[in-house]
This record gives sequence, structure tokens and C-alpha cells, in this order.
Amino acid sequence: MFQDNNWHFIFDVDGCITPKGEPINDELYYLVLSLASQNRVSIVTGSELFKTIGQIGENLVQNLYMCFTCMGNVVYKDGKITEQNFWYPEKHLVDFLWEFICFSKFPYRTAHHFDLRTGSMNVSVIGRNATPLQRQEYLDYDLKSKERLRLADMLIKNFNNIEVSIGGNTSIDICPKNKNKSQIIKYITENKIVFFGDGYGKWGNDQPLFDALKNLPHSISHKVDDWRDTLKIIQTQYLLFLPSKKQCSL
Repeated sequence: MFQDNNWHFIFDVDGCITPKGEPINDELYYLVLSLASQNRVSIVTGSELFKTIGQIGENLVQNLYMCFTCMGNVVYKDGKITEQNFWYPEKHLVDFLWEFICFSKFPYRTAHHFDLRTGSMNVSVIGRNATPLQRQEYLDYDLKSKERLRLADMLIKNFNNIEVSIGGNTSIDICPKNKNKSQIIKYITENKIVFFGDGYGKWGNDQPLFDALKNLPHSISHKVDDWRDTLKIIQTQYLLFLPSKKQCSL
């Protein structure tokens, strides 16, 4: 088996190693767990830790090298918080968002439109109480109306101290300038990095980290469209980083 402790695998979570809003697939779960038994493996997500545990399980989280949650604004090492950045949105921004939500042409709301996290905020027109079917209805509406794209563009034009990304199927993420996922770079520069993310492009919340990694000489980035891509890439390109069958049987 290939063994080099300088390699560090970093995964986005929602949409990258899990279906969006759903638990991780069993096969990918055991693959990432095996990878973590021989290498440094970390996650970087826009969500809070409790939601991440709900998607990938507490056992996998405990076997990770580091957990970067809330866009990297909360850092966990060995189960303890080592850094966190607090941010509270200004009233003018919240009022702007409420007005947009109220005047959306989507036919109904399910409440819980704002999720204030450490260092960031998640905003949903339909609301976070939506059922899977309702979430799909909003996604279909959004694909036709480009509502979230319009909201993101309006926010950037009206507020110069924030960054906006479009994540998941029903929401957007807002954080202060430069408090995006790229801030985790300071923890990983000594390693050879392999990063997997599905939030690429202008409004993707993984894009700042993709861009930052271009400046590191020993980094590999994989832009995936869903967890199946991640599974296939690990199986075809990183088998040497996994325990051998002999080791697994010990």
C-alpha cells in the first residue's frame, strides 16, 4: 500500500459525499472511513456540525483529521473547537432578504427562512421546513425562474461587505468578505492536498477553495457533480491510498 503521511484528502459534504440533504451512501461511507484509517482526511462544509453528523455519522466524524464547518468559520480538531469566527448580519441586509422572500412568486412558504450559523447565514425562500417533495418543487421552479441567481446578483450589487454562494437545492449562503472556504488554507499548506467539491463556478461555495489551491504546488482538485463522481474517482485513482485486503482482514 502507498503510504505518505503528507497527503491530506479534503471533502465537501452535501452533494459531494452525500446526496443533497440526505445521508451518505454505505459504499462511499466505508470507502472514506478506510481512507481516513491510513491518511489525513478532513471535511469542509457550509453546514453546522450537528447537521453534518446527521448526514455522515458520528463515527466517521470522529475518525476525521479536522472538521471545517460553517464555511470554515468553525474549526474542529480532536473533537474540540480550535477557532470560530462570529458574524451577525446587519438589519438592512435582513430587511432586504425579507422583502425578497415576501415578493417571491413561488406559491407557498414553509417557515424557517433564516439559519444563522457561526460566521455565515443560510437563506431559503421556501423555508427549511419544506418536505423533500416541496424542496423538489422549489428546485424545479428555481431552475426555470433563476430566482436564487437573481437574489445572489442583487445582494452583491447592494452589499459590498458580503459574499454569496448558491448551495443545495433551495437556499443561498451569505458570509462576510473573505470568510469563505478558502480560509482553511492556513491549516493545510504543509500537506499535499486532494480536494473534492461540487460547488464550483461563479456562485459555488467550493470555488474560493478551488481558486486558493491553484497557488499550492502539490494540490489536486476534483470538481464533481454528485457523490457518485466522488465514489468513482476514489475507486479508480486512489486505491493505493486504501488499506490492502490483507490489512482489512487483520
